[in-house]
Amino acid sequence: MTPIHSVCGMLFFSENARYFNLGKIDENQIKSLAKYRGVNFDEMKENLGVSIY
Repeated sequence: MTPIHSVCGMLFFSENARYFNLGKIDENQIKSLAKYRGVNFDEMKENLGVSIY
């Protein structure tokens, strides 16, 4: 594909489809993710932005 950073995908639609919200990420999940990625809690919290709490 040209250019190299092109994106290709297929989109499916159904009137019967149900969509759901996964919800916000709580403090325990942020701590666990920060530990897994090897960054401090505040940095991870800042990177996640609006996805938390």
